[in-house]
This record gives sequence, structure tokens and C-alpha cells, in this order.
Amino acid sequence: MNITASSLYDYIKCPHKVWRDIYGPQEEKIQETNPFVKLLWEKGVKHEEKVVSKLGDFLNFKEGSIDERFQKTTEAMKNKTPLIYQGVLKYENILGIPDLLKKLPDNTYMPVDIKSGMGFEGGDEEKGDEGRPKKHYAVQLCLYNDLLKTLGFATHDSGQIIDINGEEVEYDLVAPMGARTKETWWELYELIKRDVDLLIKNQYRNKPAMAPSTCKLCPWCNSCKKWCEETKDLTNVFYLGRSVRDRINTDLSIENVDAFLDIDVAEVMKQKEKEKKSGNKDFLYRIGKDSLPKLLNRAKILYQTKKPVIYGEVVFPKVSYELFFDIEDDPTQGFIYLHGVYERNGSKERYINFTATELLAEAEKEIWQKFWEYIETLPQDDYAV
Repeated sequence: MNITASSLYDYIKCPHKVWRDIYGPQEEKIQETNPFVKLLWEKGVKHEEKVVSKLGDFLNFKEGSIDERFQKTTEAMKNKTPLIYQGVLKYENILGIPDLLKKLPDNTYMPVDIKSGMGFEGGDEEKGDEGRPKKHYAVQLCLYNDLLKTLGFATHDSGQIIDINGEEVEYDLVAPMGARTKETWWELYELIKRDVDLLIKNQYRNKPAMAPSTCKLCPWCNSCKKWCEETKDLTNVFYLGRSVRDRINTDLSIENVDAFLDIDVAEVMKQKEKEKKSGNKDFLYRIGKDSLPKLLNRAKILYQTKKPVIYGEVVFPKVSYELFFDIEDDPTQGFIYLHGVYERNGSKERYINFTATELLAEAEKEIWQKFWEYIETLPQDDYAV
């Protein structure tokens, strides 16, 4: 098995998936691709085809075996070919297939990946902030650049993304990851590459974790959930994520919810203060006297009381019309296609929908307008959403 851009991506999304893909119980893996994941793949393919169609002249090495493509790629770079599509780079157990290899004025090569997302994330247009590099994009570009440098075709530490808008976004791979951290993207890449290498070789094994936001699209979702439930893993507890679980496992030698429920918060905080004074600031990092009781309370609700907890009075307004409102969108295209209302008026109930039947900005605007026209037909101050 090779370290690839895909394995680095998998590790960033879920550190356990790399190991489980190779050594996990294959009979528990969902074989059918999630429809939404398939949709994202198709979107990515269409975007790549669109970008490639506008490139002009380039060498296409998409066909053939890995070894054949690698040989052709290195020969093309030695011959100073301006642009190479789907070239292969490899060294030892590291394999990279960047979408493009672009020759620079100094005859070295820069890796370019075509992505169907924005080049940066977290920007603020009003403040003129373009945002920061995306972690998985940066780490994948590091792998390609690492191979280019190793093979003698690069001296720089940079890569480029062609994003969903066709914008060319350059990544400085030795820049700090953020304003508050000194760690560079390259240093992060080296750490992830090391872990992925150990996982692939089965020299290190990490644990599954429940993370609803990412797990639901993974073919191992049911398998990992089964393991977490059977072992009473701490990530079953709401908002107790992988990093907190691992910290509690390591620092308190607590592996399951039963042991977790037995801890004394006051004693644990004394231990943390003692560790801090001795210079160990990482002990129970980001787990304090406020957050720990909340986690314990959630664990008690889940495994012991099994009853909802109401912290204050819940008062529903007494109105003639109760509206249960939902919006549906296509996140792959940034398009809202439905405003749905389930309307209750006394004993009468009905469902009303405002649906765009065409993928047009005008259609999106029209259904929003019609939704508000409906709202304006309701008696003022006598409805609640």
C-alpha cells in the first residue's frame, strides 16, 4: 500500500479510516457508494473536464499503468514540457497523481490540483479577507511537491489550486497554518504522512469514533458505530469528540463510559493543577472544571437516567397559525430549491411548498418571493414559526 493524496485526505477527515480500509472487517463495510458522495464525485469530474477543456496544449498521461505513466511523466519533465495532465510521481511508498504539472520560468514544476470547491475557506469579502488554505488541499499539494523535490524537479515549496470559479489560488506550503499557530502546512504534512505510513503498515492502530457530521457519508459508519456501542466508547456521548476522548483515555486511563461516570471532578481538577505546576500543560488540554461536568451530565442522561432534562420553562406562543418551516438546498450548486411549510390552524393542517423547478437564479428568487407573499396573507401577530 502506498501513501497517496487520497489516504492523506481520509486521515484528515477520519484518522481511523486509513487503518480500517485495509485491516477492518470487510464484511461490515457498506459496498454501495453513498448517493451524495457519488453526486460530489460527478460534480468534481464535470468541473475538471470543464477546466481541462480550456487548458490548450498539454500532454495527457491519464491512460496506462502506474509505472508506464511515471516513466512518461519524468521524461516529459526532463524535456521541459510546459503542461502535463494526470502525470504520475512516485518514490518508495509515496505515490502522487496531481491533476496538472505546470512548468515554471526556472524550468522546475509546480503541482496543480483542480477542485470543485473554493480555493480558500473562512474569508470575509467585506473586510477584504480572502481566507486561509484548506487543510486537505494544502496537505495533498505538499505530497506532490515533496515528490517533485525528491525527484529533482522542484526547489520551491508551493502549489496551486484551480477552484470552482476557475480561479488559480497559490498555496505557500511553508507558511504558518494560522495567525495563532507557528506550525507550517509542511510540518503538518510530515506528521500526517508519518501516521499514515504507520497505519498502512499496521505498526499503529487507532480507534473508531462517532462523529455524526462526517461518519454518515462513510462506508464504515455502521461498523464503527457498532464498535463504539459495544465498547461504550466515550464518543457516544454528545459533543465528546475524538480528541477529547483520546485525551481522557491517555491522561486518566479511562476507556469507557462506565469508568468515566465514576470520576470525581474535584479530584481530577486537582490533578490537572498539579500537572500544570510541574510543567505539563497538555494534561487534559481544553478539558476544564466547566466542560467536564457537562460531559458527565450528558453521559448520565445517555446511560443512566435516559430521560430528557429541561433547564427552563418552555412556553409556546398561543396563536391561530403554527408554521413548521424548512428549507432544502443543493449544496453542490449553492441553490435553494424548496421552502416548505407545514401549517396548523386549530384542527386543520396542510403542507404548502414553494419549489423551484428550474436551476435559475430567477427561479430561486421567485419561490422566496412567493413564500413571503404567503406569510403576508396570515393575520398579523397571530402566527408563529
